[in-house]
Amino acid sequence: MTALMLLAAAVGVLLVRAGWPAGARRRGPLLIAGWGAIAISLIGMGRQDGAWGVTMVALVAMVVAQGALAVAALEKGRKAKAERAPREAEPTVALSPGGWAGLGRRVTIFLLVVPFGAVVAMLFALALLGAVRAAGWHDANSTPLGLLLWPIAWALLATWMLMYETLARIARPLAFVAAPSALALWLSL
Repeated sequence: MTALMLLAAAVGVLLVRAGWPAGARRRGPLLIAGWGAIAISLIGMGRQDGAWGVTMVALVAMVVAQGALAVAALEKGRKAKAERAPREAEPTVALSPGGWAGLGRRVTIFLLVVPFGAVVAMLFALALLGAVRAAGWHDANSTPLGLLLWPIAWALLATWMLMYETLARIARPLAFVAAPSALALWLSL
């Protein structure tokens, strides 16, 4: 049963990969069949072996996906190399048309999204951690939730922030998440 489920996960990944470049008519059934095979193998292995089974399915799926992507990259690289005409090399470092002001803006965006975003995401995770502990969760359950939630919240917050163009609008999600999180954390202490 285990080998069959792992094979289903591998075939599912290959079906998803095959469905990506397919035409509009063929794409849907291939993607549905691929994701369905992966879901069935995840559920089956989860029921059979618990977290260990889910881990094995994820590992097999990732290895097969990595192999499929490597093959696609090698094929595309060969095609591009054959089609590319020789040309002069472009400079490796060039400022964008914004010049130094544009560079300063990009550094500011980086600082807002990465370190400040990480701190606000941690504040959010700590606020939720305090809330679930106040609700009666024990440390064994609440601590992993906080540790898992921090990078997820950070990724979602960074994605949300990077959807805007102006610095003022980029900073809004920080305030939108930080203010209620700080209040919730303060109330849970």
